[in-house]
Amino acid sequence: MKWFFWLRWCISLCYSTIQHGIHLYSILDVQTRIQKNKTAFIIDDQQISFLELKYRTDQLICAWQNPHSPKQLPQQIGLMMQQDLDSLAALFALSRLGKDIIIVNPSLVQHKLQALIDQKQLHLIGGLDTFTQLNIQNFTLIPPPSTQQKFRIKPTYFNKISVCSSGSTGIPKVATRQSKPLQSLPLLDLMLRKLKFFKIKQIFVMTPLCHAAGLTASLMALSFHKTVILQKRFDPQSAKQLIKHHQIDCLNLVPTILYRLIELNAPLCSVQYIITGSAPLSAKLVKHALLHYPQLQLFNLYGSSESGINLLATTTDLKRNPESIGKAIQGVQIKIADSTGQPLENGNIGILWSKCAWSITPNQWLQCGDLAVQDAEGYYYLKGRSDDMLICGGVNVYPIDLENILYTHSAISYARAYAIDDTDLGQCLAVDIILNQALNIEELQLWISGQTPRYLRPKSIRIIDRIETDSIGKPV
Repeated sequence: MKWFFWLRWCISLCYSTIQHGIHLYSILDVQTRIQKNKTAFIIDDQQISFLELKYRTDQLICAWQNPHSPKQLPQQIGLMMQQDLDSLAALFALSRLGKDIIIVNPSLVQHKLQALIDQKQLHLIGGLDTFTQLNIQNFTLIPPPSTQQKFRIKPTYFNKISVCSSGSTGIPKVATRQSKPLQSLPLLDLMLRKLKFFKIKQIFVMTPLCHAAGLTASLMALSFHKTVILQKRFDPQSAKQLIKHHQIDCLNLVPTILYRLIELNAPLCSVQYIITGSAPLSAKLVKHALLHYPQLQLFNLYGSSESGINLLATTTDLKRNPESIGKAIQGVQIKIADSTGQPLENGNIGILWSKCAWSITPNQWLQCGDLAVQDAEGYYYLKGRSDDMLICGGVNVYPIDLENILYTHSAISYARAYAIDDTDLGQCLAVDIILNQALNIEELQLWISGQTPRYLRPKSIRIIDRIETDSIGKPV
């Protein structure tokens, strides 16, 4: 009787918000009260019930709210978010304590981390292994387990939870959003109705929790009593085993990871839904996934840490326009414009701008940093980052255009084009490719000459064995 469960859930939520306030801890409190023995997280081979997660969370609350503690925590905390029980418990505990939390990627290199600390005056919290290799002074270790778990604190409301950009082009940017739940109802509708969060049972979140996509998917699944599967470190072979062993029905990942799973012939028969984003999804990968796994519903999300989710391409959209990033979701306005925000005529390549209530600048136009174009039907297509465009002999060249052409060759399973300097033309393209069958470079160059204009023909072609990725799974 699902209606009875949801009635209990709503009553329990009201009780928790009165007792504790409005934040993440109240969600955990609700779920523990209703189904304490249900598995909340599976991290590698460790199963964690809602009760176990709340028990550890309460221990941390007691440790950090103790007035006799020699070092009280400041209001703003940088949480070094790892894929483990202690980091999850720390997130819920800091939320109950009313702290403003900035989720920090523990894999940040030293100078970027230090720049972020200096910029935001951050006090860091994390596990001992996180700080072992870092020269950081202002931090607090997550305390070891204890027996104390009873606390009395006044309810707190709407603490801030911020995420950082990857910092691939400089110092990581902190994306902080205002807590206005009613303005974010279109996002709730997107998750529950279009992305099928009501239907899924177990979601394998392969994007790290320190990333906005991984954190959002995990917390949304947790809120609606789903089991979240994580890995401390992504490994495609063990990921295959987890999918098969737990008969996982939903994957949340970046396209590169989907490529690796398909390359390894991962057992995806149980998978009904795949939610991808955070990097371009190639048309070849779309076609391969939908052809070989006809039961799949594939969703491609577009957004950023600063703007949130902006566009969605559904399975129907991808079958029709596999290169598209879809259309704007409800509550989002999109325009293609120049660097000043002046709209361009339809069909012209320009910078993608978005406006919505859940961005870091609510209901104001925000430059997304990507080049895109809109077709006559309202679908949007990425042309790469604005700083990826190169000028080859006076012609604007977009590396993604060469990649899309290369993906039409049956022998090429992966392609990444990029700019290199050229004495005669100023800049030109080079490309790295992964082959799924033998192919002669000279034959490939001849094939490319017949498929592309001169400015898209790469000066250098390099065959590689594997894709180098960052901690999130994006190609580097």
